[in-house]
Amino acid sequence: MATSLNYTQHYTESQTDRLNLCLIHVEPDSSNNETKHRDRAPVLFIHGATFPTMLASGFEMGGTSWLKYLSSEGFDVWALDFLGYGCSDRYPEMQTSSAHGEQLGKAPSAAADIEAAVAYIQNHTAAKRVSLVSHSRGGIVAGLYASQYPENIEKLVFFAPLIERQNSLTDSVVRFFNIGRPDKVAYRDLDVSERLASFENDVPQGKSSVLASEMATAWPRLWLASDGSYEGALQPQPATGSVRAPAGYEDDFYNSWTGHGYVDFSKILSPTLIIRGSWDSITAAKDTAHMMKRLTATPFKKLVTIADATHVAHLEQGRFQLYSATADFLKKH
Repeated sequence: MATSLNYTQHYTESQTDRLNLCLIHVEPDSSNNETKHRDRAPVLFIHGATFPTMLASGFEMGGTSWLKYLSSEGFDVWALDFLGYGCSDRYPEMQTSSAHGEQLGKAPSAAADIEAAVAYIQNHTAAKRVSLVSHSRGGIVAGLYASQYPENIEKLVFFAPLIERQNSLTDSVVRFFNIGRPDKVAYRDLDVSERLASFENDVPQGKSSVLASEMATAWPRLWLASDGSYEGALQPQPATGSVRAPAGYEDDFYNSWTGHGYVDFSKILSPTLIIRGSWDSITAAKDTAHMMKRLTATPFKKLVTIADATHVAHLEQGRFQLYSATADFLKKH
């Protein structure tokens, strides 16, 4: 167990070839009176495609992060790095020079990562249930897990979820994630500059960037530093400026958006919050409206739209609207 500031790393064995999963933990802020609410379920964050927890919910802007914000509100906060990301182990295939092979980290295997993480948290805290907070592709995996094990879920938050569309791959989706290509590979080497530039795609013409200032400075450097794919590898690291990620998300998106989704919405039984940015063309308003209709078994569901925000609102100037909406829901519903 390693410690950095008030983030603690925990490790548990995955269901994949004895590879280790990493969970980041932030204990409830003891200075906040909210900490007395020990009956609250632990919160587990699920990151999206291509970059890990500490570049997402754990990325610090203005001295805090989404993880720390919920900790300050009295929650016991955890976050999972899927295999192939962040502080979790890399698939052995990611240490080879050839990317050809079965796509790594598809939704069913990623849902098994969540299963292992939830079991660890339950054992560590004695909690019966956890609340899941997911972003983007993480929503596919969180939704799949929640529909498989509804008894383990207290509440669900889907931020910019990419779960289901009705037979459509829009230009913005293909451009943002580079999916729909004929070549299926085990992993992708992602250009940091191109990925960062893609975050601006949905900002309307004539509007200024809404990204936090740290996105132009600390974020690219930390994303490059997060790539452990090449530790012990026989092959040299590719050109400076790329990060290697499992490519299973490409198959997840294609299946979910061409009528072959993973989530059985009739088995999601927990109170559910959906959040999207008003400028987000990747998770469009019609997508979240369709999802709301499909959630027929949940006792409570709510949709929140954040003004002047995109698919990466958690990395933008208006991020505190996202933080507070999440905390309010987890406290009250």
